[in-house]
Amino acid sequence: TGYQGGEINNDYLIVRQSDAHAWAEVWLEGKGWIRVDPTAVIAPERIETGIADSIREAAGLSSIIRREKSWRRDLALKLDRLENKWNQWVLGYSATEQSRLLEKLGMEQISRFGMLLIAIGGAALTWLLVFWLIRLWPATRPSDPVEAAWLSFQQAMRKEGLPRHNGEAPRDYQRRIADNRPELADLSELIIDRYVKLAYGPARTRQMVQQLQEAISTFRHERWVARWRRLLRLSR
Repeated sequence: TGYQGGEINNDYLIVRQSDAHAWAEVWLEGKGWIRVDPTAVIAPERIETGIADSIREAAGLSSIIRREKSWRRDLALKLDRLENKWNQWVLGYSATEQSRLLEKLGMEQISRFGMLLIAIGGAALTWLLVFWLIRLWPATRPSDPVEAAWLSFQQAMRKEGLPRHNGEAPRDYQRRIADNRPELADLSELIIDRYVKLAYGPARTRQMVQQLQEAISTFRHERWVARWRRLLRLSR
């Protein structure tokens, strides 16, 4: 018993249970035991093409076994290819595979100490990237609508050349805006006052949050118009 046929999937061969095959041995006078395949008499095409072609029209069998063109079969082949890569590069990764990879990269002469340094460096870079993403995520995507609005205002002020300092209290920030940009004092004071009440006050309502968002939207629109007016004046 064994397998006959199979299906080529890119660079490897898939052999399924449906490809199982059995041979027989018969005693022939003067020749001894000879292996014979009864299939060659009943269905000769089975020998050359395997079982897939001989059962292509069979009802009730999976399209994967019959190897018909379908999205299910294509998906199954892609998933099998991923599983094969996982088996090769993760489960079956060995010193031999490592040597082949290094040879492809032109690093076959690297020492064990060099490999250790590369591994430590790669791990350190990975942790730095993860740490940076963790710190960046809450700052860029706050889930609280009040904090999201406050961040939007700070981004608008950064474009005006007055970014908020790290650890700077909202009221201190407002005073610095008024000292450096008097034309922004009134609206920025309104925005910061509403933010402080929402962030540190005893209660908040949907209307209060909406008023803060509308004030910041008005501020951003006014600054956008002002920047375009400056550009138009400079172009004349």
